[in-house]
Amino acid sequence: MPLPDLVSSHHTAWIHCADCPPHPVRYAVDADRLVCFGEDLPAGATNGRQLFVTIHEIAGGPALAEMNLTLHDVSADELDPNSVLELLEHVSLGRTAQEVDAAITRHRTRRLVTLG
Repeated sequence: MPLPDLVSSHHTAWIHCADCPPHPVRYAVDADRLVCFGEDLPAGATNGRQLFVTIHEIAGGPALAEMNLTLHDVSADELDPNSVLELLEHVSLGRTAQEVDAAITRHRTRRLVTLG
């Protein structure tokens, strides 16, 4: 299922499930799916679960899109590397080369999920 035209990167997705309150996450777009870090999702957002997603601009405002999507755990190898980098755009990786290397190593082990 293609994503609605208004769904683009640099927005906030509010993730809801039947038994969890809405939770905001940063996302990137990879083809026709959203990508985010799984540990940022509510505990009830598990692999294979259908979730309700509402997209808002970063600063808030009215919903740009609403959709039901299924969550899938994925490895970084299954994604466009640019979508993973985009998730980290706002994250300081460190002040020194050693701090940056440590941050990159830490982020490589994070849970990545797609919603599509």
